[in-house]
Amino acid sequence: QILHRIGGGDGGDGGGGKALKQVGFVTPSIHPRTVAASIGLDTGPLGGSVAADDLMTLLLTTSQFEARTRDVYTRTLRRRNAIWVERKVGAKGKMVQLSDYYAGGKENLEDGMVRERGMDGGLRKWFGEMAGEIDSLEYPYVNGDGVGSELPSILFASTERKIQLCVQALDEVEHFDLIDRNDQVKLVLAEARTCLFHMVKIVRIPEDVCTTIDAIADFSYGRRIMEENYVSTLHGRTIRDPKSLGSLRPFFLKMTTFLAVPTARLKQRQRQQARIRRDLQPLLPQTMRDDATVRLDAVTDFYAGSMLAFVTRILDVIPISIFSTLSQIVDIKENSLMVLPSKIDVDLLKDYSRFEDRYRLAKITHELSVLTAGIFRMEATSIGNVEIHPQTLLERGLRRELVRQISSAHHRLQFRIQDEAKKKMKGSGGGDGVQPLLKYFKEECIRSFSNLARRVEGFRRAIEYIQDFLDIAGLEIFSEETSRVIGYNLEQEVQKYITRRPSSFQSQYASFDVPIPHYPRSDTDPYSSNFIGRTVNAMMKLTDFKNTIYSRLLNGWLLPSGEEICGIEMVSLLRKAIGVHGILALDVLLSHKISHELGRFFKYYNNTVQNYGAILEKIRDSLFPEWSVPKDGIDLYEVAVRKTGKLMVPLRMCFCRVGQMQLLRKMLRNELRLSAKLDARKLSYSADLMNLEMMRHHSMDNQDNDALGNESRSVFNKVSDIVICTGGGDPMATIFMNADPLEGLPILITLFIISHVVAKSNYDAEMGSLVGTEEEPFDGWPMAAGISTILRQFHPSYAKSVFALLSQYIRCSILLTQAAEPNKEGLSLSSEQRHVMIFMAHLRLIGNFTTSALFEHLPQHVIDMLAATTEIL
Repeated sequence: QILHRIGGGDGGDGGGGKALKQVGFVTPSIHPRTVAASIGLDTGPLGGSVAADDLMTLLLTTSQFEARTRDVYTRTLRRRNAIWVERKVGAKGKMVQLSDYYAGGKENLEDGMVRERGMDGGLRKWFGEMAGEIDSLEYPYVNGDGVGSELPSILFASTERKIQLCVQALDEVEHFDLIDRNDQVKLVLAEARTCLFHMVKIVRIPEDVCTTIDAIADFSYGRRIMEENYVSTLHGRTIRDPKSLGSLRPFFLKMTTFLAVPTARLKQRQRQQARIRRDLQPLLPQTMRDDATVRLDAVTDFYAGSMLAFVTRILDVIPISIFSTLSQIVDIKENSLMVLPSKIDVDLLKDYSRFEDRYRLAKITHELSVLTAGIFRMEATSIGNVEIHPQTLLERGLRRELVRQISSAHHRLQFRIQDEAKKKMKGSGGGDGVQPLLKYFKEECIRSFSNLARRVEGFRRAIEYIQDFLDIAGLEIFSEETSRVIGYNLEQEVQKYITRRPSSFQSQYASFDVPIPHYPRSDTDPYSSNFIGRTVNAMMKLTDFKNTIYSRLLNGWLLPSGEEICGIEMVSLLRKAIGVHGILALDVLLSHKISHELGRFFKYYNNTVQNYGAILEKIRDSLFPEWSVPKDGIDLYEVAVRKTGKLMVPLRMCFCRVGQMQLLRKMLRNELRLSAKLDARKLSYSADLMNLEMMRHHSMDNQDNDALGNESRSVFNKVSDIVICTGGGDPMATIFMNADPLEGLPILITLFIISHVVAKSNYDAEMGSLVGTEEEPFDGWPMAAGISTILRQFHPSYAKSVFALLSQYIRCSILLTQAAEPNKEGLSLSSEQRHVMIFMAHLRLIGNFTTSALFEHLPQHVIDMLAATTEIL
């Protein structure tokens, strides 16, 4: 019917292939649409003359017929000798059977078919001689498998002539009256003739029959138009009938026939070199022997990769269909089906049953399993030097679609910039000011994190549900591809902070089979490459040290009004949205930003602060030794602060930015540790024990890290990665870079603390933090964390000097107060003295310095006075 509609007549003369060529599978130098128009078709792939689905049916049926024919001939040629001998033995056995029958030795020719005994000496002798004639027939081929060189044509013609004479003799003997009246004998004669006919047909099969079939099945003319116009048609057929996937293997084999065109000359060259190699084996170099083979393999691999890409495009409809139904599964499981309790009342059993929803869920699941079964029906197919496995293609397609979906979901993690949010607030009458703006931005972050967390959790639950039906490790694939997407985006984001910047295709997370989409920068945050940078910038805006106050007691950032703006709940929601790998990526990005900020600080110090070297050296000499009180008293500090006042603003910005990022790292690490204790308790405890044991072993046996061997270093790195994933380690103890000694740094940090803490800060007892004034706002805890981080990059003597110098200032201030009020009974601390001591306590706590750093330089009764009024110690 299809051939008649196309105009191919009755299908004779290669009707299927002829019809395919006529319809439009010809690829001349002009566009396929022009070809279609020239033969009377519309501008589409087929136009209105022939439906594309009908043409695909013809193509798939033709491919399947050609594949089966080729397989039959291949098996026949491989077993030609065995089949020929089997048929000869069968024909000879029939003659021996008839000879015995007419000799009176048998009463029946077949079991269960008894006939009266017939004895005839002439027929017995004739059938015996015929058995000998058949036994004397010789197989006309040399080798045993029927494939190879032949004897001279005389043997072939002689054997065929003898077989024809035997057949003719059997036809003539059947006309004897004694045989003609016996139907059973006639049946045996017919079977013997059939065996002889098969022997003739077997020897007449030409050696190049498979080559002829390949030439007829050649489809190189239709490759380009097939790839351009008919992929969607194949997708539609696959969705409507998943069982038809089994018929795609012959079609793919038919498509691979185009490989013969570019490799024809190379194969000729390979055969030519093979002949030369046989003649001149000792004289030829090794390179010449492998030249043609290497080039042939390279060309075959190239075109096989192109064909593999086309096959992947066809079969990608399965993963796409699977993910299109995942949302339905998630919706049913979350909104329709209720969680079954351990005990159910009989009256409520009907409410929990939800027959219609469970039927929908079962129907969708069955459709997914049918799609997967269609791929599993496909056998492994070799295309050139590449072998295609259905299970591998399914898993690769699922990974590709999962990566696309996850990347798209994370790319939607965007936050409105503050200017746009401010305009929206003014338009809605929400007021103006920093606090309402931060509240609105907090709501935007929560909304974005919640949407992403809900979407990612939906993917995870759906894949977990269908993994058994698809026979895949769904959760493992989900974890691997999610970590790969996050790792790739992190690598792209940190390129601005590293010297060597590899291209995206050079990334260790890049894959040709499962590529990761690369999205342009978002308009909401053009300074970030992807969602990793946008998330860090959003957290930095929420915890801005100018507008928020960090509370160590509440473990979060709060507004001056007391409302929490970023705390444990926010970070927990962030972990649900981007996962553990995402939290680790944020930690790494923050570390790079801190390292970049420290680099800027060292550059500023070397270029600008060094100009004040003489002043700092003079101040240091005036304050030496630290345990004594300077001669000029408190005036010396006031003069020193006034001389270095121009350096304080850049230092304040650097200390607060570094401290803010360090506190964010500390909060992220606490979230990892908490989630590990709840979700992976055994792993967390094992990692802690392994960490302690390895550190003890290292401290006992290897005092120098350079003494570690490669194997020990590898084990240390693996354990370190696991410890960090479970929230172990202290971010405040991180050494970001090898810093050269900076002269005068302890003096400068001391003057900075005095200048900001004494005159520009207030202590908020409810928050437990020092805060700046309205003119110069800052947060005490980030400042302390930043100073602690910078001191950690140097020798511990730097931190000890800072504590000693601050203690010297407090003692000097107390002596000045006592001298000004000699008649006052008892000792009391002024607000400036208390603020400096509070900052010292904060610096010791956040930097995990030893207690002796505080108690070594201050009298015990002074510390007791501060502890009586505050709870920071």
